[in-house]
Amino acid sequence: MLEIRDLDAFYGDAQALWGVTMDVHDGETVAVLGTNGAGKSTLVNAVAGLHAKRRGRVAVGGVDIAHLPAHRVCEHGVAVVPEGRRVFPAMSVYDNLCLGAYRRTARAGYRRGLDRVYGIFPGCASAPGSSPAASAAASSRCWRSAGRSWPSPRCCCSTSRRWGWRR
Repeated sequence: MLEIRDLDAFYGDAQALWGVTMDVHDGETVAVLGTNGAGKSTLVNAVAGLHAKRRGRVAVGGVDIAHLPAHRVCEHGVAVVPEGRRVFPAMSVYDNLCLGAYRRTARAGYRRGLDRVYGIFPGCASAPGSSPAASAAASSRCWRSAGRSWPSPRCCCSTSRRWGWRR
């Protein structure tokens, strides 16, 4: 499903990734481990199209997405859930969740996506008009998981060390 071949990424002239090659199949969970500065976040950002200077092949479902801008990469079912909550505290829980339906292709199924997130995380549903910081739904696990559940991505990449894990 996700195929990475000989992926290099650069910050200016400084190379951050060298020839990364890996496959992630449907239903598989893969962890990329390493110390700070090892390139884990760079890898996620390169796959998602958020890192502009790169070489190599990145394909989802056989479609090469390596040179697409981020908004086109997400149309192929790639989602990124960054470390931390990354919510807009001045917006309501509902409005934060609806940001996932901003793209035209996601709008048709937005109600189904909301119902899915609310079914998994009732705390989100119990306080849709409140601020994320003030609601029980503000737990980082809820926000990270809601981000990966909406809008039903084929491939979800996270930079969080505790993404969906229980202590």
